[in-house]
Amino acid sequence: MEKLRILLIDVDEQELDVYGKVCRAICGNLGYQSDVRVYTNNQQLLFDMGDPYFLNTVNIIIIEPDSANEAIAATLRKMGYCGIILYLSQKDSFRFSIQAFDAKVSNYLHKGMEHLPRFKSVFEQAVFDAEQLWNDFILVSKGGECRRIELQDIRYIESYGHDLIIHYDGGEFAFRSTFADLKERLPENMFIQVHKSFLVSAMFVNLISHEALSLDDGTQIPIGRGNYPALKSAVGMGSNKLNERIIDTDENETTETNA
Repeated sequence: MEKLRILLIDVDEQELDVYGKVCRAICGNLGYQSDVRVYTNNQQLLFDMGDPYFLNTVNIIIIEPDSANEAIAATLRKMGYCGIILYLSQKDSFRFSIQAFDAKVSNYLHKGMEHLPRFKSVFEQAVFDAEQLWNDFILVSKGGECRRIELQDIRYIESYGHDLIIHYDGGEFAFRSTFADLKERLPENMFIQVHKSFLVSAMFVNLISHEALSLDDGTQIPIGRGNYPALKSAVGMGSNKLNERIIDTDENETTETNA
């Protein structure tokens, strides 16, 4: 994550200025670069969030849930936003609390200097949570379409022509990249290159041999010469998170892997 993208929406420009500066300062103190944007009306915010890439690269949204913005959190969730939302208001409102619950708002904060220490504490935690959330996904796009795919859902990644194809629970998606570039965006040891054209997630491997492997859904993937030892080691060391039987068909061995 190169920068934390943070949006604030409030009709009060002075409040936006104050809390925008606070957010930038906290991010800087924590060692994060930040892109903090402020909005005085929800129409402009919704316009920007209508861009799929922008929507999927926003990490934290801070909303004043007044009458002008009372439906904005729910609308953002319906648009597909899955990042962190915080409410920041001068009011205590049961209606706002219900909205926060329904829209999976992470916290309800109060404005004012006397509440600033709590704001700082909650926002710091939101920054750490946003980084963890970002690391759980990979963002890929092609031809104006953008998808945010959970890493734990990816079974394997295939090289096809100039594209890579991610195969995951829910479908597949082709995008322009190389394995070298993609590996820089993936966590170490989660995916194994078993062939010049295939990366696989060890957690879905069901059976391996010197020539090929089988995933838990029956997909067969070739194993390149020289890749077998690393694959067997990764699976045998427990990188497979399922409690499965991994069978080495060439050596006639059976190995249990326990998460």
